[in-house]
Parts: sequence; C-alpha cells; structure tokens
Amino acid sequence: MRIVIISCLLSLLFAVSVAHADAPLAQSLGLSVDQTHQVKQIQADYRKQFAAVRGDYNRQSRALRRARLASDAAQVAALEAETEQLADQLSSIRAAEDAEISALLDPSQQQAFARYIEQREAMVGSSRDARITR
Repeated sequence: MRIVIISCLLSLLFAVSVAHADAPLAQSLGLSVDQTHQVKQIQADYRKQFAAVRGDYNRQSRALRRARLASDAAQVAALEAETEQLADQLSSIRAAEDAEISALLDPSQQQAFARYIEQREAMVGSSRDARITR
C-alpha cells in the first residue's frame, strides 16, 4: 500500500513539474492566435533540422565511445572533432530558431521569451537536447 501511495505522489510531482517546465510558449508569452500559429510553424521547421543533425550527432557519439573503448587515439581525435562540429550545428540551429521566434514578438513578449530561454538553459540535464548543445 505504501508503494502505491508513494508512486502516486511521485507521479503527481513529476506531472506538475513537467507541466510547468514545458509550458507552451503561447501561454507563457501571451501570444496572439496568429503568433501562435507562426511559432508552431517555426518550431516544426526547426524540429526537422534539429532531429536530423541530432541523429548524426548520436551516431558519431556512439562511434566515439567505441573508439575510446578500443583505445584508438587517431579515431578518437577525428570523432571528437566531428561530434564537436555537430554539437555546434545543433547550437546554431537552436539559436536561429530562438532568433526567428523573437523577431515575431513585441518588446514585452521578447523579455518574457528571454526569461523562458534562461529557464530552459538552467534546466540542463533535464533534456537530452540541452546536454548536446551545451
């Protein structure tokens, strides 16, 4: 019985924290209907780019781990450079998305968006993408 109660409480806490952390931009920034549609379209476009590069990054990271296990110094050096380049690409994709979204916003919404980005960056570790782009 204790286990059931504890698991229910943990589930509730997790649901509340995720709901707060992943609050849609439309609500947190007070976007208009048109702005909401534009932001969703921007996010959808960048999500495809990000996913493609993230897939390459993950493949190269796995290859890098295998090279480290094999103690292959030349391969490690080459793969470290490639994964760093891919991580930089991911960061630039995220920055471009943020800039495009920010361009749609009025000054007060831009301030709120800047706070949103700060919160997102402060949550490093809670998102696989944040760990990659750091």
